[in-house]
Amino acid sequence: MPPRTTIAAAAAVAAGVAAISAHFWRYLWCGDCLAEWASFVTIVSLVVAPLWYLLKRETDRRGEVATISSSLYMELADALDGLVGGRHADLWAVRMGDGAHARFVNLMFNHDIYDSLIHSGRINAVRAEHQQHVQDVFQLVKDHNASLKKIREMESIKGCEIDDGHYRHLGWTDAELRRRIPPLMEVLKEAYNVPDAESLRRFDPGYSRPRR
Repeated sequence: MPPRTTIAAAAAVAAGVAAISAHFWRYLWCGDCLAEWASFVTIVSLVVAPLWYLLKRETDRRGEVATISSSLYMELADALDGLVGGRHADLWAVRMGDGAHARFVNLMFNHDIYDSLIHSGRINAVRAEHQQHVQDVFQLVKDHNASLKKIREMESIKGCEIDDGHYRHLGWTDAELRRRIPPLMEVLKEAYNVPDAESLRRFDPGYSRPRR
């Protein structure tokens, strides 16, 4: 729904056009009133132009918000699919020194869209009360990637013993992502009318989740 200011402007313009039309109505059948009709057209143009500008700006803004929120939603859906999607080859359980198991996903999650929105400033299209939530979750996504990258690097070094703390931290990060991604997706879906992930994927049949 357009902001109240846009609705108020539209109502004011409509009232103004109605009032001007009523004033010039008596010239409708006048054959020698070209000057009056020229004035009428000029006045109406001056009144309608600002309204057209406001409506176009609002349409562009809503289109931008829809694109951004849907893109963030899909990036979160991809991460959640990796976390709980049942891809057994990606789900690892490592037995630590105390006998407990650290469970994590051996898969890098994508955050390119989020980074692009941050660097371009387009993230501001998302309402302020939601931005911190988005940033917190994607910081966890980056934390997962950084921790997994470090473990992979240490595993590639022959004879390198990996401290259990690295596995434990990665397991905690993945558990937090499983807990925090679904509510954020629900917020984006309700606040910005984002379709569900499967609908978005059907809209783009060539879409496939990147694996790293």
